[in-house]
Amino acid sequence: MKFVNAILFSNFWISIGAVCTTIFYYKFTSEKINYFYLTIVFFATLFAYNLQYISENKTNKHRKIQTKWIEENHIFLKYVTTLSLILSVILSFLILPINSLFLSIPFLLVVVFYKKRKLNNFALRNIPILKIILIALCWMFACTVMPSIIAQKPIVWRAVIYVFFYVVSITLPFDIRDYFVDDKSLLSIPHLIGVKLTYVASVLILCFLILIIFFNLSLIFFLLFTALLVVLSYKITSEYYYLIVLDGLLIILPIFV
Repeated sequence: MKFVNAILFSNFWISIGAVCTTIFYYKFTSEKINYFYLTIVFFATLFAYNLQYISENKTNKHRKIQTKWIEENHIFLKYVTTLSLILSVILSFLILPINSLFLSIPFLLVVVFYKKRKLNNFALRNIPILKIILIALCWMFACTVMPSIIAQKPIVWRAVIYVFFYVVSITLPFDIRDYFVDDKSLLSIPHLIGVKLTYVASVLILCFLILIIFFNLSLIFFLLFTALLVVLSYKITSEYYYLIVLDGLLIILPIFV
């Protein structure tokens, strides 16, 4: 179990999810997979997620195991965060075209200013509803828009829309989980419309995605499977369910293209 905790709580698991979501885009568009870019995606995601957790200063009662692990491995996480940042920067300057580097700057700022830290008192996540939109936009840009820019190919908007709304749909249960811990001044979607309607919204988004990819039966099955797992999260509160199962959906996504 120690190994599983390390993979999950050091954000290696979600970073693999980002790589697999990018592979989904390559397969969806029939473009050649750029393995150098996949490496950047992995380390950039590792940096972005760990940066948020090493700045966490309160215990989440719904994530006690994760919080305890982070507290016990805080120094290790700092090393992982620093190393992943260095590797991301070096690889980006070596591999990415200059225009894509400039386009990435706003998303880097989102990562840095997402939560309050010693160097900034401003947190983007505190802006009403913006929290989940920022997460989905970052995933959409890294996993779909950037590969097209690098390959100098037209952006395939159907895939872009799919990734954006899919990330929103599976992130909503996480918003519900955090609803009972987040500051009440943080107006997330569950704060605005309630827990049950947030689950309904998640399922409706998945139904919308079925409509835009009606030609792909395997993806339709995957979306229905996702809807089932989202509904089950209403009763299942285990930390591992959210991190292994819901985040794990991103890892198996390319299989269904």
